Amino acid sequence: MKQIAVFAVLVLLAGALIAQENLPTPPEGYEWVRLQPLRVTFLKPAGWHFKSEQKGTTQVFYLTREDLDTQRQFVVGLTVNVIRPKTPAAAHAATVLDKYLESGESKSAWPVTSGSMSGYGALIRRNSRPPVMVHLLSMANPKTNRVYVMSFEAPEAEWKAAWAIGQPMLETFIIDDED
Repeated sequence: MKQIAVFAVLVLLAGALIAQENLPTPPEGYEWVRLQPLRVTFLKPAGWHFKSEQKGTTQVFYLTREDLDTQRQFVVGLTVNVIRPKTPAAAHAATVLDKYLESGESKSAWPVTSGSMSGYGALIRRNSRPPVMVHLLSMANPKTNRVYVMSFEAPEAEWKAAWAIGQPMLETFIIDDED
């Protein structure tokens, strides 16, 4: 089983950085997208689409290759769920990981810690037709009792090329830990 490296996540205490849009220069071919109204910012590949929606108490954000305004679902993309659970965030982050692991075969899993946030990462091969690879981060913010579930997915047949685009999206994002 190939071990996946733990990714560096940029979690900033300084919400002013995001509020002032004083962001670092994005990598070539990407732009920053703020997940409003939160102080959370992700990289979006040029030409990709952004959509947000509210599902109950969960805010959902999509950064996708396909346009979700014209299609019902995407094939390749990143979904960010921001959850305010009724249980402690750390316990909820673990529950989210368990649910994803039930959907397929775990290729690897690892703990993730960045600043005051902690959680889990996993690479999962979802048992669907066609098989889909999912790179998951489930991170808890104990200060705000929020859980950030970030899942980048693509069909297994496209995974290598898709992950070359998705990896920067999950390696470098900004979450103000006061949010």
